[in-house]
Amino acid sequence: MLSRLPLQVDVIDPNEQIYGINYMEQLPITAKEVAKETALDPVLRKVFTYTLRGWPYQRDTELLPYSRKANELSVDNGCLLWGQRVVIPASLRSRVLQELHLEHPGVNRMKALARSFVWWVNLDKDIEELVKTCEQCQNARHRPSTTNPPHPWLYPNRPWERVHCDLAEFGGRQYFVMMDAYSKWPDIYDLGTSASTTKVIDALRRSFSSNGLPERLVSDNGPQFISLEFRDFVQSNGIRHQLTPPYHPASNGQAERLVQELKKSLRGKPAARSWSHQLSLFLLHYRSTPHTTTGKSPAELQLKRTLRTRLDLLFSRGQADLGQQNEQQFQEASSQVRELIPGEAVGVWNPRRDGRGNWLYGTVMQKVGPTNYMIEVEGHVRYVHIDHLRQRDSRSMSGGLPTPEQTDIPITPTSSKELIPPVISVTQESDAVEIPGRVKCI
Repeated sequence: MLSRLPLQVDVIDPNEQIYGINYMEQLPITAKEVAKETALDPVLRKVFTYTLRGWPYQRDTELLPYSRKANELSVDNGCLLWGQRVVIPASLRSRVLQELHLEHPGVNRMKALARSFVWWVNLDKDIEELVKTCEQCQNARHRPSTTNPPHPWLYPNRPWERVHCDLAEFGGRQYFVMMDAYSKWPDIYDLGTSASTTKVIDALRRSFSSNGLPERLVSDNGPQFISLEFRDFVQSNGIRHQLTPPYHPASNGQAERLVQELKKSLRGKPAARSWSHQLSLFLLHYRSTPHTTTGKSPAELQLKRTLRTRLDLLFSRGQADLGQQNEQQFQEASSQVRELIPGEAVGVWNPRRDGRGNWLYGTVMQKVGPTNYMIEVEGHVRYVHIDHLRQRDSRSMSGGLPTPEQTDIPITPTSSKELIPPVISVTQESDAVEIPGRVKCI
């Protein structure tokens, strides 16, 4: 809109304003925004004050739900917390609901995800109302079961003890899905337009390279799983392959359920997203959302940690301690790094494409990093690592300096007060050359 102000136009396209508003609403909510809206919320502003100064006898019906949790409320960087959950002001609740509703996980999984991050009065009721009014969620609901419940699988004792797998077809593409029975960790691979035994085995190899070999693999009686090639593959890797009864998908219910969740996600894919983009989003949200069976996210049981998502931006924790720890580690490592003084004469190793190099005259101009310097060489400024620099001795450079493998001349630094680092201005992009070689990690 601002770019059109110089024009003699009285009417601005309203679609541009609508696009700008919609774009801003799609940005993730941060802890700073929550603190700002908390200060503007009439109810939470009182709760914030009472939490800091003490709660009086309360008769206000709006504050009663908070007064009952007075001993559990706390304040962090301007945000109200109930235990480990952020109290969301009314102006941001619809955006948080949309973030929880992303990928349409359903009522139970939305509630489980919300209980890990946020809280407000009637949160569960708001989630139920949102799902009831979502056409895609209602279309994905199943009929009530009228058959006898199947005999349940025994719950495994560790991850990757039993893995269920299946094939899914959607939009003319084939997908190979896997589900760990212990952690509920999903693995999904796009096989393209056809699902041959060779492609299925390749997908299993990619999964095994990250998760290891399972003890037991459960599948249906698809032609890919009963082929001789597949049987030889599982036997050669010491995997017990168990087939479910034909035409009874409930026996492989964990994989079938994952197939249903995948199709529901792909069915609601926006036109702007590719299939791989949508698949990556689905896996991230599924792996980071607490499962209704285990009460924990698949990442916690499989990786022993939680995955960072955009909802973690609601918390502002750990940044100061992390920065202090990194600075301390940097100081300990920097104590062993050689130092060069601005104005000091040095030899600069000049590599060549034929593998042979030579030494050039140079002068230290400025230190630009823990191990990097700006060096003036023959009227040009170069960006050089300290591994390619040597103190220049009294001998003539005409005969060349020894290579780094032949000598290791210690540097005797002079007082830094004698020299003033000059201001460097590189005017030509070709003057800054990239010098390959050894890199000293600290």
